[in-house]
Amino acid sequence: MKQLLLKSTLFTIIVLVLLLGVMDRLFLTDTHFNRTMRELDRYEADEVDIFFCGSSHVFTAFNPEIIDKELHLNSINLGSGAQNLETTAFLLSDILERYNPKLIVLDVFPGNNYHLNAPTAKGFQLEVFDNLENNLKKLKYLRSIYSIREFSSVLSPTIRNHKDWNDKLFNRNGNTKAAAEFVRGYTNNPGHHVKDESKNSFRDFNTKTFVYDTVSGSLPERVKELILQIHSLTAEKNVELMFVSTPYLDWYKDPNGNYYEFTAAIKEMSDSLDIPYLNFNKQYVALPLEFSDFKDVAHVNSIGAEKVSLFFASYLKEQDFTFKDRRNDSIWMRNQSENFEYVLKTPKLMDRLPATQVEYTVWDSLKIAKFYVHAKPSTVTKIILELKTPLQITGEEYIVQFHGKPVKTQKRYLSNEAKLKDRDRNIWYGRPALKELDGTKYLIFEIPASKITDYETILLYFQNAETLEVVQPPLNIGPLSLK
Repeated sequence: MKQLLLKSTLFTIIVLVLLLGVMDRLFLTDTHFNRTMRELDRYEADEVDIFFCGSSHVFTAFNPEIIDKELHLNSINLGSGAQNLETTAFLLSDILERYNPKLIVLDVFPGNNYHLNAPTAKGFQLEVFDNLENNLKKLKYLRSIYSIREFSSVLSPTIRNHKDWNDKLFNRNGNTKAAAEFVRGYTNNPGHHVKDESKNSFRDFNTKTFVYDTVSGSLPERVKELILQIHSLTAEKNVELMFVSTPYLDWYKDPNGNYYEFTAAIKEMSDSLDIPYLNFNKQYVALPLEFSDFKDVAHVNSIGAEKVSLFFASYLKEQDFTFKDRRNDSIWMRNQSENFEYVLKTPKLMDRLPATQVEYTVWDSLKIAKFYVHAKPSTVTKIILELKTPLQITGEEYIVQFHGKPVKTQKRYLSNEAKLKDRDRNIWYGRPALKELDGTKYLIFEIPASKITDYETILLYFQNAETLEVVQPPLNIGPLSLK
């Protein structure tokens, strides 16, 4: 009997080890936050200067690529969908055990309170907890949120994502989903999807006056407790704390509570704790932020994020924050090598890109001297064509077809469309843009990200955008490795 019990116990331990240590990694949902934490693993304890914390308001507003370039530091955006203050506090307790940042930037808005209690928000918190080590502290916390019935699914992505078992275990076709622009936790929010009928409702959003002095408010007790808890934690770790409220088109008629009262109470609390508070909804003119800079009522788009990030960098420069100058650090330089705008302005980095010298005339108005590829991890790939000058074009006159044929060993990385049409290559169309730097002109267009690193052949076909006339023969780049 004892032997049977011992064998059963040993079997259970083996199953748990396989489940939690091996299978859960396979079945972990590839979320935005999951990618952020994988990226964070690249950094040593003292290599991150700023962490941004909060919900999707944060990961769509603060772009580390812009902020790091402006301030010469390293930042990581730890925002995740519907991340509530409870989860943020727990996450920071884990992060500050492993990293020594200079500053924590915490987003606060009435939704922080709403997400504490909303049943629909419970699932979103798992984006964070799936990426934290299992320990007694985590188990105790999760038990306070989730029921016994939910607990096995909460603890194990393998159990939670059981519907994906077949695909994960047997799908070997190498399909990859095109990734959105992703930079150290920031996700690009392209476009503008606020309905036209909403324009009248929000036409005065950037002219309304936001004055704390005329409003008084109080914070829910639990929100106040959590903010004090985060303040105490950062003080203990000798890390500075800063509050922000990201741009919110619906700020003057917020469905989650009275925005004026909530932020007035935050301002009062920040003053009492001597913590800086930057409410972007008071800065629309200074940003300047327009209606078209919003993806929806709660989130800025990529243009809005650029304005927010530049304003934030400027704000920190004006304050007393001091950061280490990272420009000579290897990880900062590596990050900048992924920053397309920085690379384009830095001849030393341009020379490191995969490139081919060419002599190709499309029309008299378009002559190409060199072909470059900037393949940024997890995001779009930029094709760069260095032009011969002088030229009088805008780039809009042309459509470029990219035909990329991978080597045989990488054909499994072809797009779904290429596989369905039984093509041996990816075909992408792009309308290039003209950019001039230091007298050199470039045509630049984007193609989707891909796992393909070695091409047997790359062909570029040029079309007149008006007549659709295609120039023959195409520009033949030949074999090219992106490694």
